[in-house]
Amino acid sequence: MADIPTPPTGTSSTAPTAPAVSTDNVQSRGTTDSVQPRIPRTHTSPAIIQLLKNLSLTNILQRNKTIEAENDARSAKTLNNALDPAAHPQPGSEVASLITIDPEDLARLRSLYDTEHCVAVPLPFFLTQNLRSLVDEVSTLPTVKSNPAPGETKGIYILNIDKLSNRFGKELTLTCSQWSKAAANMWNFQISRDKSGSEGEHATWFEKHFNFFNMLNKRDELYDARKVMELEFRQDHRSRHLKFSATDYDRALGLTEETHKLRKEFHDVLNSSQAATGQPPQVLVTLPQQH
Repeated sequence: MADIPTPPTGTSSTAPTAPAVSTDNVQSRGTTDSVQPRIPRTHTSPAIIQLLKNLSLTNILQRNKTIEAENDARSAKTLNNALDPAAHPQPGSEVASLITIDPEDLARLRSLYDTEHCVAVPLPFFLTQNLRSLVDEVSTLPTVKSNPAPGETKGIYILNIDKLSNRFGKELTLTCSQWSKAAANMWNFQISRDKSGSEGEHATWFEKHFNFFNMLNKRDELYDARKVMELEFRQDHRSRHLKFSATDYDRALGLTEETHKLRKEFHDVLNSSQAATGQPPQVLVTLPQQH
């Protein structure tokens, strides 16, 4: 499993020191020249600042990961310019600041990271309204002490998933549209947990996993049939660290669709017979089991 970094604090990265410029043959400019003001790259206007403040926490974390990666590229370009100006004539541009996260929100969000590190947080928790509740009400939410992590002697307090599931919902209780929204938020959250960002192995698995189900034909029609399959693959990935395999997904989907078709035909026969006789028929049908 990917390392869990401390959530970004919203502070700017330190810009690399620019290489010294020779003053040979350069006339003094005096003291009247003003320093060029820094041009914002993230908080470019009051309107943009307000829009950034309105973003969900998971969206902010994902965007900050992207900004950090772009800043690393700028810093590397500046370093290459300092080491070999002939081969790299242009230094990197000034780094961009991260999107500011409210300190209180950041402290509250920590509980979600700690919980996911110990136990799987159910998908319904990632509906936007539920994430907001987790942040706003963190001081009053039920918690439980976890078992000590390997190498540790004490556990930590994490969210009580069993109790909160009665409020936020358990796995397999979402509608298809709710599943899509929660899956997008969970993916953003897992990106923020991956030290390599969206390109990391951990984040990439969730991208491929959720995209497989989002891009299915008859996605909505077969939702009730395939949602169990989706959960099982997610659970297997966490417990056994399995890599994404399109072949395994296609095979499981084929069995899921076959089972769904047989069940539908079976219920159609029952309904037709009951309508004709007024009593349910005595029919025994063995359906294939999913594994």
